[in-house]
Amino acid sequence: MYQAVRYDEQLEQFLAKIEAGSGEDAGRVIAELQADGLTDKQIYLLFALVSARWIDHHGPWIGHGTLNMGPMIHASALMDERHKRLAMIQAALYVFDLFHAPNYGPYIQPHVQGVQRATPEETQEDLLKNFADGTYQHLTENLFVGLYRQTGGDVRHVLLRMGLQEYGGNEHKLLIALRTLDLLAVDDFAKYGEPLLRPAVQYLASLPKKPVYWERVQAAIAKHVLADHPMRWEGEVDAELVDAFAAQLIEAEHGTEPDLFGAQLAAGVNLPTLYETLAIASSQIFLRSGSYDEHIVTGIHCLLNILRDETVPAELKRPALLTALESARTRTFKGDRAAWLTLPDVAEVQAPSEADLLAAILASISRDATGLEAASLTGAYLQQGYDLDALTQALMHESLKVGGPFRALHITKMIWGLWLETKYSSHPARWHHLAAASAAIARAYNQREHAERALQQW
Repeated sequence: MYQAVRYDEQLEQFLAKIEAGSGEDAGRVIAELQADGLTDKQIYLLFALVSARWIDHHGPWIGHGTLNMGPMIHASALMDERHKRLAMIQAALYVFDLFHAPNYGPYIQPHVQGVQRATPEETQEDLLKNFADGTYQHLTENLFVGLYRQTGGDVRHVLLRMGLQEYGGNEHKLLIALRTLDLLAVDDFAKYGEPLLRPAVQYLASLPKKPVYWERVQAAIAKHVLADHPMRWEGEVDAELVDAFAAQLIEAEHGTEPDLFGAQLAAGVNLPTLYETLAIASSQIFLRSGSYDEHIVTGIHCLLNILRDETVPAELKRPALLTALESARTRTFKGDRAAWLTLPDVAEVQAPSEADLLAAILASISRDATGLEAASLTGAYLQQGYDLDALTQALMHESLKVGGPFRALHITKMIWGLWLETKYSSHPARWHHLAAASAAIARAYNQREHAERALQQW
């Protein structure tokens, strides 16, 4: 019979403390692990390993146990010590809730030998064929294990290809691949690549498959003859083109965006300008949507990470750019134009101090459920040159108290991505990124009672 994946004796002792715990004692479990001398990063890793071993990640839904931990490590670096603990409690509650969700178990990650063909290239070819079919999900996972061992863990690009291929149908399939890879880049965590990436492959391989979006991207690449077209990797950002093209992308009928991006590439527009356009357009979409659905931007943040990664080849970057607005959340937004909000302007306010304006933003979050006032005040804060990191920290601290673990972690991870995009940006509209964060918290503010379970253990 199969046996569960196991680790060394000391690691198993740490994992056992989580496996014996429950949502009601998440705070105690974390305190015990910290008393054992583990760092916060190591504790997040433990929750990811437990999630991989006991939570089923086959479709059609997804368990975020492995997906959450990398972004939360990075987001926590921007928090004060007290809120780092609250963030970890919320992450722990998420995992404990998944343990008891009937959609995700009972499940045991088995130790498997994997399946290998004669060469790594043949194994990868068979993996991609079975992945695209979606029928033989366990065979796909076994082929991935085989490829992982044949290549010594050199599987990043094949995972990104799989995630990009599924992005239009479900952006989570790219999120789980890239964010798990991000977790493996922390400290020495890469040695756990095989067990932590298997959940990503389970989810990537699961049904339903929606190839129409990938086919549309490939058609745009062929139409504009981009496969061999040189890409302009460097250059100054054309701010006027960013404004015009972002507006065009937002107003365009859904499904036409790959062709619009393809035309810009064919015309020789440089990548920094197109990255800036995509980032600005996504935050503007979020603000106008009236939603707190973070996936309007978080999937796009993954694509931007790929586009900026110098190790990713052009044959993956082209579809990453062209598929960027193909996601389900963008489709939903564009399908309800009657509900669009007006993009807010920067508030005309001169607060006596940075602290006063930050307090005004937080007060507005609790008062205006549209989020537009908080967004406008956030614009004033940033346009007046106040501290970006102080604002981000205050928003993250608030987001951790805006709901239960699902909502709190989603918004917090989104804020981390919006902070990054603000740092990357040189455009006058860069304030829209964290304005979207303020709006999201305000729009979810009425769910604060769901945070009580975490706050009681904090």
